[in-house]
Amino acid sequence: MLQRTHTYASGDQPGRAEGFGLVEPLLGVLSLMLVIFTGQPLLSLFDDNDADHLLQKSSLVSHLEYARQEAVRLEATVTICPSKDGRSCQEGGDWQQGWLIFTDDAQPSHHFSVGDKFLHRQKSVAEKQPELAFDTIRYQADGSILLN
Repeated sequence: MLQRTHTYASGDQPGRAEGFGLVEPLLGVLSLMLVIFTGQPLLSLFDDNDADHLLQKSSLVSHLEYARQEAVRLEATVTICPSKDGRSCQEGGDWQQGWLIFTDDAQPSHHFSVGDKFLHRQKSVAEKQPELAFDTIRYQADGSILLN
């Protein structure tokens, strides 16, 4: 009598299931963890709070951000202007000499006056500040900017 023989392709053995075993998902998880843990320190350099690692934020830029945040938080117009004496705005002023930050809602005069709320005074700074061609910068309650 003739006997039939059947040959199986490699890996096509009867009783053996196809698919992933335990090793493949573990290798995938280990690879993913390796990518995350090696990439995380690089990504932190681009985090706004960690930007000092790449370059030092200037004090003026930080205070411009602060003035905008306060305008939105207080729902008021906030003005930042150059000031040499720390009490009044200086026309055509030098931002290197310092600046004032105050609410300018009482009488929008672009200058600190009665009824305005004083927020911050920055005295002259040693590090170089960005040059601004504006005498005052005003942030409205919605965070939009007015340049004068």
